[in-house]
Amino acid sequence: MNTPASSPPQQPTSVPTGTAPTPKRRRGRWIALGLLALAGATIALAPTIAGWLAPSLAPGFVPLKGSVRLGSASFSWFGGQQITGVRLADPQGSTVATVDLSVEQGLFEILSGNLGVVRVSGEADIVRSADGTTNLQRAIQPKSPAPSSAAPAQASRPAPLRKGTAATLDLSATRIRFRDETARGTGGSPIEATLKNVKATASLALGQPIIADFKADAEADGQTGSITARAQIGQWHDAARSLTLGADSPATIDAEIALKGMPLSLADALLGRRDIAASLGQSLDASVAAAGTLADATFRVRGDAPNLKAAAELSFRDDVLSSASPATLTISGGALAVLGPSLVPALSGDSAAATITTYPNVSIAVDSLKASLKPGQAFDWRGLGMVVRLDTTALAGSVKTGNETRALSIAPLSATLDARDLANVVSLKASTSATLDNAPAGTIDVDLSAGGLTNDAGRLVAGVPAGLSGRASIRSIATTIAQPFVQSLGLNLSEQIGPTLDISLIAKAGKDSSSADLTLAMEARELKVSGDVSASANAIRSAGPITVDVRSAGSLASSLAGGGLPLVISPQGSAQIVIRQISLPLSSDRAPMLASANAEVLIKASDWALTTRQARGTAPI
Repeated sequence: MNTPASSPPQQPTSVPTGTAPTPKRRRGRWIALGLLALAGATIALAPTIAGWLAPSLAPGFVPLKGSVRLGSASFSWFGGQQITGVRLADPQGSTVATVDLSVEQGLFEILSGNLGVVRVSGEADIVRSADGTTNLQRAIQPKSPAPSSAAPAQASRPAPLRKGTAATLDLSATRIRFRDETARGTGGSPIEATLKNVKATASLALGQPIIADFKADAEADGQTGSITARAQIGQWHDAARSLTLGADSPATIDAEIALKGMPLSLADALLGRRDIAASLGQSLDASVAAAGTLADATFRVRGDAPNLKAAAELSFRDDVLSSASPATLTISGGALAVLGPSLVPALSGDSAAATITTYPNVSIAVDSLKASLKPGQAFDWRGLGMVVRLDTTALAGSVKTGNETRALSIAPLSATLDARDLANVVSLKASTSATLDNAPAGTIDVDLSAGGLTNDAGRLVAGVPAGLSGRASIRSIATTIAQPFVQSLGLNLSEQIGPTLDISLIAKAGKDSSSADLTLAMEARELKVSGDVSASANAIRSAGPITVDVRSAGSLASSLAGGGLPLVISPQGSAQIVIRQISLPLSSDRAPMLASANAEVLIKASDWALTTRQARGTAPI
């Protein structure tokens, strides 16, 4: 029996656990690792690269008409940040300011909200040119105007602050100089003022109050003063780290700004004026302090200059601003002596028609102040109340009439406005008197009260107040006193009106509380006016004929016309104007509605003569 031959024994086959990388796979792995390393190096070196590129790229990224250039920049993930030699120039290339900036923390810490210490230092030279603009305004003006938005942006709640939010600002400036080319100071040179040794610090951290301090020396016109300020703001964020600075904010503030020996030439330079230091004095001590919350706060204001003193203590509570004590303001005659000629041309120049040798001191006191100030609402005048008292010392000087100069004296003026409740009755009382060459030259007395000064919407109404009552009179006032103010018109009040003038206004409450009956009388040698008028909430109407007799009408017309007309008016003519009836409707705010007015007027003229001007004299008409 044949048996099959046995086959050789089989060896067990082993299954490979991995495949040896091919050369192509090895290259791909090294490329990936290389790219990761390059990306990591790029990220690590990004701040350094940005620091290298910033000085050359910065000018092109600033969309201003001026220019911004960087001297150098250094950024780091873990070290500090620094930018030096920042130069802001105006469009003409002149330097406006130079700044150095450094941040203590690295970029990783900054991204967490912790800035550490931020230091800013530099200097600035600001110049106001003849067109009224400054080089700073021209430097930061955008190259193209911002596009107008079709709809206003919706207010959104700011994002919460990061948990590690903290920063300390350290600002210093060796010099901030302001030069005004439009005004001239001592010696005719441009007014110049400088802030020196400027130092400001502010610290902020979650859970802690914001604390800020500022100090600087101010120098102008050879004088040096100081500015100091401090502020502490508490509860400026809530538990969710959101800012709490709205109208109903619980944030608290305790702040004060103080000026010591502040040169007022600095105010002249900053405001583009030249009379502040000259009128108020060369220096000012002042302080403004505030403490409390936006809903419940107190304020204190003090000011002291050679020719000015001011003081006020105010409080704001339940949307009402009120005075804790009378607010006072005193301006000495020295200030008015500087301002008077510029305000009243008749008092200036060698040919001035009047001269004041002793200007009065003026004192104003405001007591019982209350004003309703409700956020988001228009001001309601019905919520305003106060008592204002005005007192002056005597005024002395002289007035010129032709070739004659007469000594003028005006007695101290005392006036009181009692407006404790503007929505109800307001009263005004005032009195003074005058003399010429030590002889009586008139008295002024006012004692009036009125109601209905506001409407139902809380706005002031125009026109004659309803419910006006009382009396105002000017008795035997010498017209010479007013002569300087009409001299340029060619008038001679003493001759054309009369040496003295009497004026009186008598007001009585009308048939209802919204109306008043007025009687006006004016009398001088050449002038007489009389008439009765009724003023109501919707109209002003005559209550009988209003008569105006002007005996010197021709003389007045001739003086006022001067040589500007082709006619010559003889001075002997007189005129009488009789307004038989007049009706002037008033709007809901008592503003006159002239388009709807009507009147019946009779004019009588007698003894008038007119002649035409010709090249060789005049010819009668």
